[in-house]
Amino acid sequence: MKASRLSFASRFADLIASEKFMKKAGNIVEVCEQLAEGKIIQLVQCDDGEVEEDEENEEGEESNKGEFDKDDKEFIE
Repeated sequence: MKASRLSFASRFADLIASEKFMKKAGNIVEVCEQLAEGKIIQLVQCDDGEVEEDEENEEGEESNKGEFDKDDKEFIE
């Protein structure tokens, strides 16, 4: 049982240290920093082309559309 824990821990450490994982973690940190500045992010495009969009706010009204500029790492209204 000890060997399986060590094997899992080793694989998990390799995953965390991978460049792809670190890049995604960096993107998450950037979005969190913008939220901390009071900016509202309603469209996030992932590197794999997947887009998640918030079409309505909590009151059921259509949200103001904007986008997260991946190059400048700022929200554009």
